Amino acid sequence: MDKNRKLNSLTSWLTINHACNLKCTWCYQKQFSGSKKFMPEKLIMELIDLLSDLPVKDVILIGGEPTIHPLFLKTVKAIRVRGLVPKVVSNSIRFSEPDFIKAAEDAGLSMVVSSVKEFSDDEYESATGIRAFNKLRTAIENLDNSEMKHRISFTITSDIISS
Repeated sequence: MDKNRKLNSLTSWLTINHACNLKCTWCYQKQFSGSKKFMPEKLIMELIDLLSDLPVKDVILIGGEPTIHPLFLKTVKAIRVRGLVPKVVSNSIRFSEPDFIKAAEDAGLSMVVSSVKEFSDDEYESATGIRAFNKLRTAIENLDNSEMKHRISFTITSDIISS
């Protein structure tokens, strides 16, 4: 493989906030539980500018839950405008809203990785504090019907293994 081609395929992970709309019992971000700390716009744009000067192709937004950042769509668009490919790892609850999917597509989001926590409403609520499994199912169906690439990841916990 050509060295320049290999360099142009690097990926960056960008944590834009610690806030989340779930309260997962195992979360690595739970030290920020209840935190509404969002990265300020100025810093987000400076980091995106920095990434656009590096041999980076993909920028994966993570958090907490990146889709609840008030500047999520603006961040996606800024990444796209600078010639980078915006992607997100998300609990995908917001993607249960068709208008949000449309806005994310319009901003240039190219891929969503949905993090599945449990497999029923009761189990989901027990693990995350929110009864949102059916919203997640709707989100996955919506994403499957959209133009965006979509993947699913599973959070493996002892509860999931036993169920």
